[in-house]
Amino acid sequence: MSRSLATATAVAVVCLPLLAACGDDGPEAGDKPVIEVTETGAEPRSSFAYDVEVGHTETTTMVLDQRIDAGQVADSPPIEFVLSTEVTEVTDDEITAVTTYTDARVTDDDDPTAAQVESAIEPMVGYRTTTTFSRLGELVDSESEIPAGVTGQAREMLEQLGSQSESLTVAYPDEDLGVGATWTATNVLELNGIEVEQTARYELVSFEGEEYEISVEVTQEYRPGDADGFEVTSGDGRTTGTISGTTGSLFPASSESRGSTSVDVEAGGQSQTVTTDTEVSVTTEVG
Repeated sequence: MSRSLATATAVAVVCLPLLAACGDDGPEAGDKPVIEVTETGAEPRSSFAYDVEVGHTETTTMVLDQRIDAGQVADSPPIEFVLSTEVTEVTDDEITAVTTYTDARVTDDDDPTAAQVESAIEPMVGYRTTTTFSRLGELVDSESEIPAGVTGQAREMLEQLGSQSESLTVAYPDEDLGVGATWTATNVLELNGIEVEQTARYELVSFEGEEYEISVEVTQEYRPGDADGFEVTSGDGRTTGTISGTTGSLFPASSESRGSTSVDVEAGGQSQTVTTDTEVSVTTEVG
């Protein structure tokens, strides 16, 4: 498999779990997460729900550092995305927000691939998603606006970015929780036609006032399927990290995660295992 195809394959199948968010055979893509509490935690316990008003704004900076091995190692320079979010509608049950990617750049100008990567991510500026969440952080609906003229691999990357920004919110259970509480959120993501079963396991490490700290482990299983130019036969992934923030913000004040995926693909009569190591950091400022 050529380096270019291997890299494109990795970009297309790698889901970046930023520490989120059924049929008879299990959950299907687009279904709401199935949330299950395993421990309610110590007293005192409190209910969790996002508490924002129309006009609330946030600026989120997300830094992605990725290493791809598909027979040839491709170390991508760290990439920084800046997202601007505004809450446009609030009801008793739901929150609607518009998120726009206002900047995308390579943070290491000395990297020999910096110019090439900058050119590839430039179309992402202006990408916009309108997302509706429940008060508990469950995804209800999402619509994307991809800038005119963006096609091919760049378009696929933008579609994945929509899934990533949606997963920045934590899905809370509908019951009171105390320190030590644990719960899971299980759903299915679809990336470039490939379905990925994802389970996030949360633990409430601390909670005081509106401020919380949560540890999380995300596991993934890739379902076999055809994508654009290759076939995924199997794959799995695991990511761990911590999230801290307040219930008065949609996105975390800070989040750090580290994970890896291993995906078996076939393309052009060749079989290849694509492994990806990813580190993601997120910081958010209100206003």
